[in-house]
Amino acid sequence: MKLTPVFLASSVSILLLAGCSDNSPDDTGLLAPNNASLRVVDNSDEFYAALREGMIRTAGDNLYNGGFLVETTADANVAGGTTGAIAEADNSTSLPASNSSSVGREEITGTNVQEVGVDEADNVKADSSYLYILDNDDYVYTTDAVEIGIATDAAVFRPPGTGSLRILSLQPDAPDASEVGDLTLDFKGQQASGMYLHPGSNGQNVIVTSSGYTDYWSLWSNPYSFASQSSGITRIDVSDPSNATVAEQFVMDGQIISSRRIDSNLIVASRHYPSIEGVDPYTTSAEEYRAAVESADLSTVLPTYVNSDTGETTPLVNPAECFVAPKEGDDQYYIPNIVTLSIIDLNSMELSDSRCYMGSTETLYASPNAIYLATTRWNYTGQNAVDEARPVDPDEATVAIDFVDPRVNTDIHAFAINGSNLSYQGSGSVKGHLGWNALRKPFRMSEQNGYLRVATYSNRFDASISPINLTVLKPNGSGVLDIVSQIPNDSRPAHIGKPGEQLYASRYVGDKAYMVTFRQTDPLYVIDLSNPEDPYLAGELEIEGYSDYLQPISEDYLLGIGKDAVAADDGWGDGRGALTQGIKLALFDVSDASVPTEVQSLIIGQRGSDSAALYDHRAIKIQPATDQHPTRVAFSITVAGETFPTVRPSSANAWQWYEHNYSGLHGFDVRTGADAGITNVGALVPQDGSYWSSYSDRSVIYNDSVYYIRDAQVYAAPWNQLDNFVGPR
Repeated sequence: MKLTPVFLASSVSILLLAGCSDNSPDDTGLLAPNNASLRVVDNSDEFYAALREGMIRTAGDNLYNGGFLVETTADANVAGGTTGAIAEADNSTSLPASNSSSVGREEITGTNVQEVGVDEADNVKADSSYLYILDNDDYVYTTDAVEIGIATDAAVFRPPGTGSLRILSLQPDAPDASEVGDLTLDFKGQQASGMYLHPGSNGQNVIVTSSGYTDYWSLWSNPYSFASQSSGITRIDVSDPSNATVAEQFVMDGQIISSRRIDSNLIVASRHYPSIEGVDPYTTSAEEYRAAVESADLSTVLPTYVNSDTGETTPLVNPAECFVAPKEGDDQYYIPNIVTLSIIDLNSMELSDSRCYMGSTETLYASPNAIYLATTRWNYTGQNAVDEARPVDPDEATVAIDFVDPRVNTDIHAFAINGSNLSYQGSGSVKGHLGWNALRKPFRMSEQNGYLRVATYSNRFDASISPINLTVLKPNGSGVLDIVSQIPNDSRPAHIGKPGEQLYASRYVGDKAYMVTFRQTDPLYVIDLSNPEDPYLAGELEIEGYSDYLQPISEDYLLGIGKDAVAADDGWGDGRGALTQGIKLALFDVSDASVPTEVQSLIIGQRGSDSAALYDHRAIKIQPATDQHPTRVAFSITVAGETFPTVRPSSANAWQWYEHNYSGLHGFDVRTGADAGITNVGALVPQDGSYWSSYSDRSVIYNDSVYYIRDAQVYAAPWNQLDNFVGPR
């Protein structure tokens, strides 16, 4: 007898909230949106009462009975505020800036970011003279209960808490690079998460963010695992690269979840779980822990920060101005995480503003003038649904086992950035969730002219329900993000995606949204948002394979980076009805939204090939086109099998995995217009090409030279002769 497997619609990277909304499912089977507005407390005592309740409810027996929160640290983000107005500006078009001429040029690529004007942290940065590489030391084994925070007989990995900043001088005409500085960094038990370049009033600076960690995946579901952690923001003066020095450090309680830089403002989202000294909820009974919490002075458990320049400890938040999430019904309680959105002036390294609320969050999207945070609410009501996409073999006895099918909403909170101040704009709720990839989640959102556009996934196999919903919201001035439109709807019923398909790549360019769904084939959907109150599905294109990432090359062309895929003969394959193959680049002409076309595709490698570009957009480098050259695209690929497969496998032989061939940086010229297409420029494959590429691999393109950074080592080559390289440096 063949059994259809049980599939749980959940993941450790999903946010699970105990005490979910008791709203009834609507006719789509999903929770109907409700008012998710944050509530500002009247005074400190009211905040402490909510905090005390949350601490008690998530301790004792609740540590183990599911009455707790599961959060991701990959790119979860948080915020809070008061009142104000979001500036109406078009910030959603993330087209690379075009250079009309390369005469006297300095074409150096920066970090590939979602929104122009909003910088993102990364492990490699560059300016017109120097390359900066942030390198964490290797993980180490430890069984030290003091270091780990809990007794165990097993050795576990932990970050070493140290690293280095390498600085190399760039010679793009050679091309070559030479080290001018290597600064050892002590993160005091924390792990560096990324860095920014900041040409401030005090010279050129590198800003490094670092944070605490937990090794205990078994305790990932428990907020207390993140108690007693701290995070740091370190300013390194690199005005004299050969004599780089740590200038000052800003240390705060809690864990940095994500950050963004807008001009001289560093926006930091952090999470702090309050803990009472001398009281361990793991070894204390629920009654004893309750008594300890009820008698504690909770003002002593709020997050603080210390500036190394002054040494003064200062409260990070004001409890009388904090928010709490709405509480509805006796079965709900407050999550005791204190989440904070802070703005730090990078010129002074002083706190400019902060807002906090008690609750949780999943991801942050930032435009130059606003912050949006999203929190997924999963409601496991015991309702199951048969996996209708799983084929049943009529020749065998088959038992269709139901899988857990949660009804899910995504709450969204908006905060305006007014100079160096934050203000709460309002909250709303939409059907579905943002997916499971932390780095893709912000790409599901985009702001344009004061409207927030959000793409969510329904997690259903029902043919009557669109897998993808696109919702447009706008603050109404009274603390609510009103839903002004949503598709599909009764007047525009066309589905985005087919039953069982998931949302992969998503990108907003101006008043268009591009969505890639996938199960056996890759439909590319074009949504027209020119009238945000009446969006519609303008066109779609169905091709083989799928795109994990979409890069706008111009207003008329998109580059998709993903994998080729062959429909599986058993209808299941890798779990999405197909068998993935090599890395696929596809150039789309979207000049006519009603008829998008694939101009050309290029396959690199066979089944088993992989690339950091599929998971992290920062691994991709884009050098915009000029009169002298087309758009240049570079990213590392681990190639399995043939580099350029000559025969596409059939369903029968698409199962075969191929041995590793080589790993290296690949370059592509992407042309638009009458000569539109993709040209493979070549690959920079170091002598240790047998080594698999890392997700931390990066590159920088400077004029006609390219620099490949692998494990903090640098290789340099001319763009048109990538195999003629020097290094490692």
